[in-house]
Amino acid sequence: MRDIGSIIAAIGAAGFLAIVFLMPTSVDAALYGGGEVTNLALQQRQLLAAMGTSALFLAGIILHAAGALLPSVAAEAAPPEDEETMSRLGITHDAHGYRAGGFVYSSFAAAAKAVQRRG
Repeated sequence: MRDIGSIIAAIGAAGFLAIVFLMPTSVDAALYGGGEVTNLALQQRQLLAAMGTSALFLAGIILHAAGALLPSVAAEAAPPEDEETMSRLGITHDAHGYRAGGFVYSSFAAAAKAVQRRG
């Protein structure tokens, strides 16, 4: 999700910059004796496009942040809860929960993850 968020944010930022700096908001009035005249309809289109690309950029940032905060499915995969795995990881189970390394955990997955983190 982080990669998709980064791509969407980059597209939004590039689109915003292109719209702000490259989209014309005036028309040539040389035929009527003037130079360029600001066109309100073109300014409105530029504003709406800038708002859309800003929303796209913010959506990408939110997706990137959510990907960083939410654990991935592969990282959450805990080893199976059986006697052999518990003894290999040094986890015991009693009435209070799962004990590992002097701490008590409410679930086997949390205890196994803590043991694996400590190495």
